[in-house]
Amino acid sequence: MIYFHLQNDDIRFWTDHAHWDAEHARTRLAIARLDELAGYLPPNPHIEYDRGLLWFHHVGNGTQAREHFLESYRLATEQRIRGTQWFAARYLWKVVDSVDEAEH
Repeated sequence: MIYFHLQNDDIRFWTDHAHWDAEHARTRLAIARLDELAGYLPPNPHIEYDRGLLWFHHVGNGTQAREHFLESYRLATEQRIRGTQWFAARYLWKVVDSVDEAEH
């Protein structure tokens, strides 16, 4: 299903729009938008981070959020995007499974 017409410079617009949807009780639509956006583009740490935020804050599913934050952290590390790497690590610390994982 197509929720938008993608242009190269629209990533920030569509992630912001998905957060707006979630804040206005349309979390399912927001998740669908970001899932579709992630499918159109090469792996992007910013999109994965935003997907994790939706699952963490609006759905309350820490397990699903953790997967997106891990992917965001991995991609940001590979692409050397330090800001996104730090934010993903901060949220990973909130959804860890154990103390040993938190220390790692």
